[in-house]
Amino acid sequence: MIKVLKISAAAAIVSLGFSSCKVFQGAEVACSPDPIEVHADSITIKISADVPPKSGMRKGGTYVGEGKIGEVSQGKIVFSSDRYPNLRKMGIDTQLVFKRPYFERMDGNQLVIKQTYGRKGKTYELPDLENLCNCCITTSYNVYEGSYLIFSEHSYQKKVKVERNAKFNFPKNVFAIQEDQYSKSDITAIGEYLKKKYITDKVVIEGFASPEGPYARNVMLSVNRSKEVRMWLTEQLKAAGYNNYLDSTFFDIRVTNEDWEGFKNSIGDKYPPDVTNQIISLVSAGLEPDDLERQIMALVGGKDKVEYILAPLRRATIRMAGYEVRRTDEEIDKIASDFIRGNGADLKDTFGKEEWMYAISRRQKNSGKRALLEAFRDAYPSDPRPFNDLGVVALLSGDLDAGANYLDKAYKLRKNDYGVLNNVGVAYLKQGKYQDAKAILESSVSLNSNPEANFNLGVVLEKMARYNQAVEKFNVAGELYGASYNAGLSKLLMGDLNGAKNSFNESIRKNGDKMAEPYYGLAVVGARSKDASLMGSNLKKACTINSEYKDKARKDLEFRNYYTSAEFKTAIQ
Repeated sequence: MIKVLKISAAAAIVSLGFSSCKVFQGAEVACSPDPIEVHADSITIKISADVPPKSGMRKGGTYVGEGKIGEVSQGKIVFSSDRYPNLRKMGIDTQLVFKRPYFERMDGNQLVIKQTYGRKGKTYELPDLENLCNCCITTSYNVYEGSYLIFSEHSYQKKVKVERNAKFNFPKNVFAIQEDQYSKSDITAIGEYLKKKYITDKVVIEGFASPEGPYARNVMLSVNRSKEVRMWLTEQLKAAGYNNYLDSTFFDIRVTNEDWEGFKNSIGDKYPPDVTNQIISLVSAGLEPDDLERQIMALVGGKDKVEYILAPLRRATIRMAGYEVRRTDEEIDKIASDFIRGNGADLKDTFGKEEWMYAISRRQKNSGKRALLEAFRDAYPSDPRPFNDLGVVALLSGDLDAGANYLDKAYKLRKNDYGVLNNVGVAYLKQGKYQDAKAILESSVSLNSNPEANFNLGVVLEKMARYNQAVEKFNVAGELYGASYNAGLSKLLMGDLNGAKNSFNESIRKNGDKMAEPYYGLAVVGARSKDASLMGSNLKKACTINSEYKDKARKDLEFRNYYTSAEFKTAIQ
């Protein structure tokens, strides 16, 4: 828009005090863009100013034009005739770019140039240049911040697998359990397993015989060794109260009549390679048991020579697999609730560390989380997790200072935790410290490309007007609520109307009518592309979901060309 100040000779003589008819008649000023747009919390205004030849601006004269939007100064245009020796013939034609912070109080105002002309120590006011550029389009402020925060992780498992393996050894040709076997550590571990009442899925008992002597005798030994161990274990189960486990399906009984595999695996490097290879080949050859024994014993010099290998093979094994009995969620919740109400005991004596964190994770109200976290922090002051989670609770409650303080402590305790880094980044974002937020969120993403940090980093990049990079981050966080919408907004701010339209529609497909923002974004796309139907139908939908958009749209310069149209009026009624 160009505004030309033309002052009549008579008026100029009065206002400037000049006696000559050759008076300074003013400047021609143009401003772009119109309306002014906000990007990265600032506005950029391009001013074109022209003083024509023979304008009446004389030697020693200085023109000053100060731009204002409302009461906020945008800078000055200064022309001194002494700098332009050919002013009379050539005039002055220049362009200036002003980048200034944006303030909400500038909205609804226009750029006005306050003009003065000075010469010979006197300053004369000239009429204002008004109605230049309108302020401001603030579509960049429509970003959905979300502020996705990450609570600490715990390693508590509701069902922990427990396994015990034990082995009974037997003398040669014996299947009765020997007295000295009961004191072995792996056998006593079975007793401890039973005392703790672990839930047991199955017990596997396997009897073995060493592979020397008649095959029929070895079958008898392996079977009876497994039976003896089953009888012993059954007595132990009964004594421990495991009566419901004693049916026939509970025990998995197996036998290895002649343990040639165990023999083969025990040889190691005790024999020359050619002998070892022959033994391995024979074991795999499928020979009759007695024939296999005869050939192998001939290779090793007789069974007495390998008694040190055979003795450990006379055994029976037990494998008990189950899981640890733990408190139910209801029991955990009751303990936590009693403590919050002041009726509980010291949680450090009640909960294990990870169980305590699990109890905290189950609380829905921040007040309950806070009480449990403060107690955990006091019990484990070197653990960063309570500080992190207290910081998250504070931020969610709107206490930015407390949140930042807690998160700073968590960061000092653990600087390579992607969740802590994400949350510190959110605190910086809320404080408007975008460079700091960007750096620490990038660190979070480098450790773990989690959707939360990518989303928050996208918000930071959008606020810094790095729209293309923001789109990349929102695409990574695409399943998070608001990510597709924000990607569309960044495309819109880059001027990619088709891309913005596609992303807004994707957001609608994901979220349905839960979110008004993508409909409002489509309305802006319609306004910018001069599609009144697209503008009107989507603006109406946005206003239906959230009536606050009616007032927003009435003031939004995106719709300046439609304020009086039927589509716009219908949408906001």
